[in-house]
Amino acid sequence: MHVDNPENSYAKELNALLDTFILTQPVQGPTHSLGHTLDLVITKGLNISTTVKDLALSDQLCVFFDVSTSPHILIYDCRKES
Repeated sequence: MHVDNPENSYAKELNALLDTFILTQPVQGPTHSLGHTLDLVITKGLNISTTVKDLALSDQLCVFFDVSTSPHILIYDCRKES
């Protein structure tokens, strides 16, 4: 499926599904040696940077990504129990 082709019916359905669940797909540009974005990274609420590189391993390019997160600290207050 060529997700970068706005006329592709499957790509339209995928994008509608991503929008429904507030998901993002940050990979931009071709991920195949002949063009088109075939490989995806689907996230929700994460700050992600992606890089696409040709490592000459196959006709697929490698998608590298970094995820920036902040730790969530759960504080349990035993004084609130009765």
